[in-house]
Amino acid sequence: MKVDKYGRPYQAPYGMRKIEAALLDAGINAAIIDPDHVHKYIPNAKMLMLSHHDYFGLNPPSSTWSAIVGKEPLNAYSFRRFMMRIRPYIMDAKSRNGLKVVVGGPAAWQWLYLPELMDFFGGVDTVFDGEGERLVVDLVKRMLNNESVLDMYMLV
Repeated sequence: MKVDKYGRPYQAPYGMRKIEAALLDAGINAAIIDPDHVHKYIPNAKMLMLSHHDYFGLNPPSSTWSAIVGKEPLNAYSFRRFMMRIRPYIMDAKSRNGLKVVVGGPAAWQWLYLPELMDFFGGVDTVFDGEGERLVVDLVKRMLNNESVLDMYMLV
């Protein structure tokens, strides 16, 4: 995917653009950044929000292909490599400036099956599975203010 000089992709999934637009409309500085450029932003970021359609290759056809050929699905392999590449940046930013990490998107549920990876990948603070475009602004504001987000579904 082509990106601009800041590493922002010219095209992105619709759901991610809706989240980006909601945050920008609320006056929150947000941008979708290409995975090859995200490490440049983590040291100064207050929040890193990740989205993926199949984090760990548990969705069909990834899981079907994996079962047939006995290999790790490409989605899982690529995501793991990405997270291992940015893990040091995440851990440093968390200790230095309190970076918050949120994972969500259509495959957010997969983190519930592999909760040990939340800490391993640098410390995922929140798994968000819900109406993102409706709740993301409140989620981000609460997290940046160190408030609880456990009651978010009560807002729906």
